[in-house]
Amino acid sequence: MKSRQEFSPALGKYVDCLKPEPLHNSNNAWQQWNLDALNTAMQLTDRAEITKASGNIANLPNTAPMAKYAVLLEETMKAGRLYKNVLKWFSERKKNEDFSYRFTGKESKLFCWHFMKICCTLIVTEGITFFKYLIFNTLTCFFLAYIDLSV
Repeated sequence: MKSRQEFSPALGKYVDCLKPEPLHNSNNAWQQWNLDALNTAMQLTDRAEITKASGNIANLPNTAPMAKYAVLLEETMKAGRLYKNVLKWFSERKKNEDFSYRFTGKESKLFCWHFMKICCTLIVTEGITFFKYLIFNTLTCFFLAYIDLSV
């Protein structure tokens, strides 16, 4: 042995046979995609509207992408825990702090079912630049390819 270990690990020969469980890959992928979609919704929402809302999504205009995304989470997708965490994050938001939420199988399933509704909600936003439109479509395509390859 070339390392400082005194003995060979007991599970050493079995570790090479392990394969990742697809459920966790799916949860992690949807979690990352949600973070990208949430960041896109925040970037598309006017900074003045965010400041005026003073930490309350309910104070945002109904046409704001962030408000649309929150309504989609609560009413259409029925993702209550995720919605409450988004509300908490929005109210306590600090500069340069990303949203953090551990996805479960429930959220992954809901995002699979409502994937195109989320895309349509953000892409149809008034005033979206072609560059952001292109980035969001590219993220969508990469995600679909990743899910297809991981299954």
